[in-house]
Amino acid sequence: MLLMIIMATPVWLQQHFNEDYVVIGIWSFCDESVCKELLLSEEAHLDTIRFFSILSFIFTLLAFISSRDFISRLVDTNIIEDLISSASNFCAGIFLLSLLLIVHFQLKTALDQIGKRTIPWWGFFGTCLICLHCFVLGTLSLLKYRSLVLKRLSRHSSGRVLSTGRIKGKASTQITVVPS
Repeated sequence: MLLMIIMATPVWLQQHFNEDYVVIGIWSFCDESVCKELLLSEEAHLDTIRFFSILSFIFTLLAFISSRDFISRLVDTNIIEDLISSASNFCAGIFLLSLLLIVHFQLKTALDQIGKRTIPWWGFFGTCLICLHCFVLGTLSLLKYRSLVLKRLSRHSSGRVLSTGRIKGKASTQITVVPS
């Protein structure tokens, strides 16, 4: 939810003029009285920033859904969701990190050429925290996935059906018991 709010607000960068200031987001910019759509002469990096913000929101939503055990109720397993949640969080983190780098090095540079010095503002720093949060959640989900796989392997290693088949019309099962 915080990601959606920060993506929609025009408080990513701030430009100071004499006594006034302008705040700039990835969709619009605002001065003290009015907000307008953000249009630049070179919009390729701006479109990339917007695309990455949408992708990071989608991956964050997917990670949230998969971590809420909705899927496990249908499939009766927790392993797949943790892997999906981990991958989704890492993808969201990578897209957010790319977005932050583009904002800092491309958008800020383009805006500095137009006007006064541009500095990052609280939307930019909030996105930095969300990016870090995505990487931490991705790591935790991956560790949870690893522990579930290890538990499942240790549970099945005590007595395991290696193969089933038919020998001359009779059913055959081979069971291997590994001593503890």
